[in-house]
Amino acid sequence: MADGSYRIIGGAPAPDAAHVAQLAQDLTPGADFAADQDAAAADALTRLEALCRARGADCGDLISDIRARLDRLAPQGLVPRRGLAGLFDGPGKRLKAFRAVFNDGATALSGLAADLRERIGAVDQRTGKLDALGDELRGAITALSEQVAAARERLTREDPEAETTLAFRDRIQALEARLTAAVQALPLVRALQNADARARDAIAQAPGVIDAWQADWKTHLGLDRKRPRKVRPAPDALAPARDRIQATLTRIETEQTAADRRRQEIAARLG
Repeated sequence: MADGSYRIIGGAPAPDAAHVAQLAQDLTPGADFAADQDAAAADALTRLEALCRARGADCGDLISDIRARLDRLAPQGLVPRRGLAGLFDGPGKRLKAFRAVFNDGATALSGLAADLRERIGAVDQRTGKLDALGDELRGAITALSEQVAAARERLTREDPEAETTLAFRDRIQALEARLTAAVQALPLVRALQNADARARDAIAQAPGVIDAWQADWKTHLGLDRKRPRKVRPAPDALAPARDRIQATLTRIETEQTAADRRRQEIAARLG
């Protein structure tokens, strides 16, 4: 196109002029012109929308399980009861019972931490799919830009009143609409990845926080060696490591909610 107006169709990059001229010379005007390039762009857009509407790595079930197990490990469980009941419920007895509950809980939380790591892998797989889809979309945009530019060039040589020319013009307009949609969708690929990234980073912190909690409590409970040590752990000393897990879980929930909201906004733009 001599005036270069094809360059601003949806912001698509300008194709190579020599290649466009050759395409314009060889193409056959018709209502199904550039069907393959159109189909490739449409397929990429459809798959992008599907990825957008698919929920990310939802950890709600794991978070609920971790919270429930932490609730059974409240540090106040080390405090003997008052009054007569306390005579039969001394610190040593409480510590022994608490250690048993901790060992069971630590084993369970280690398994849940492994499950969280698997959810991180799912996010990474989704990121990889979006990377590949972004490459496909860029390729489709390039190919469709060339075809639209060639069609516009060829249109100047066709009989403007012929029915075939009218059908060809309609086809070009449809291709331009597809091209615009593809160009506008391309930055949304990165937006989707960014929406996932913050949630992924929050999830990635949880296993380390759980491991640190286990190490901290083993020390305070005298379980950091083969034979348990005699200790008098203060409940207040156990609270910080446990609270850090709770704070990390809250951050995961916050970031997942934000990511879901962002995906819904992007899906609305694609729709």
